[in-house]
Amino acid sequence: MYKIKTSERNNDKATEFETKSLLYLLTKIKGNSNVDLFIIDCFNDVTGVTNDYKESWDVQSKGVSSLTPRKIGISLYTLFSNYISDINFDHYILYMPPIKSIYIDDISAETFGITNFKKANVTKIKEGLQEEIARRKDPDINSTSKLLLLDKFLERVTFIIDHYNKADYIRSIIEFKNVDRLENTFLTCIFDEIRNQQAAKKIRNVFGEQLVSIQDAEKFNKTINRKDIELLVVNRVIGNDLFVSNAIPIYFVGEVRDMDEEDIIDLIQDCQSKISRTLFNKNNKKPFWHLLEKIMIFIIQNPKATIRGVADLIDTNLKKSVFTLDDISLLYFIALVKEGIKNENS
Repeated sequence: MYKIKTSERNNDKATEFETKSLLYLLTKIKGNSNVDLFIIDCFNDVTGVTNDYKESWDVQSKGVSSLTPRKIGISLYTLFSNYISDINFDHYILYMPPIKSIYIDDISAETFGITNFKKANVTKIKEGLQEEIARRKDPDINSTSKLLLLDKFLERVTFIIDHYNKADYIRSIIEFKNVDRLENTFLTCIFDEIRNQQAAKKIRNVFGEQLVSIQDAEKFNKTINRKDIELLVVNRVIGNDLFVSNAIPIYFVGEVRDMDEEDIIDLIQDCQSKISRTLFNKNNKKPFWHLLEKIMIFIIQNPKATIRGVADLIDTNLKKSVFTLDDISLLYFIALVKEGIKNENS
């Protein structure tokens, strides 16, 4: 049985650093494409899991400046608590700001294990963790048998250095060839929106709740899906909502003018289904983003072009690479993008 002991009962806001750690899991960690769900402030600041819960990434983020080896050890307490718990986590991660070069051997490394710390500093990290265990006075952790596991635990921890700003993380989601052209202020706003969603998940206090598996955390409504983050980013990029129920974009009206209502509803639902399948196809993300980028460029350069005119400008091979969109769903998608760009410019 796992008992939640570290929920931040008095903190209603997710910090910027916690959101950075979430987006690091989403975009940069090895195996990131497998992380489908993020559990907020239950086991740790963020816990990422695969769709089938067969792999997990437990993340403690520490956004304080001037981390010394001893403070790093103190910061590892929750990770160690989870390591010796009844629930197994596959990866234990401490996400932290840059530390002084005198503490580690390879200062260029973004991710590393305990062996990258100089030997004397490994000792200080261990001492810091031992001191925090003693201070907390939790009998489930502060016991001779558990303390014997410290070295094995430290060998399992991955340390990740924060080298990115808020805009960088959103750029990592948007796979445009010319993504650097997107303004930092726009991308930062998207980051802040994700942070606010994360903060909303932290509001519910789960301190003292008991779980028998990671999956049990779903009952607390403290999770964020990868799909929801990716959809939010796409919606903000195009300035429109891809999945408004039965919506007919104004530039698509001509395609359904002669159809009866039921057929229109069926067509719109089919188009939205194909767009959803396209957007959330993990194995074909780059072609989707390249297609979207081309559509946006063509619309901006040719604002009076019809949706069929825009479709004709797209390279045939690029269309074929996004095989989940047929001709009519592509036109619907172009109409949504065109409508969004018009709204943004109005």
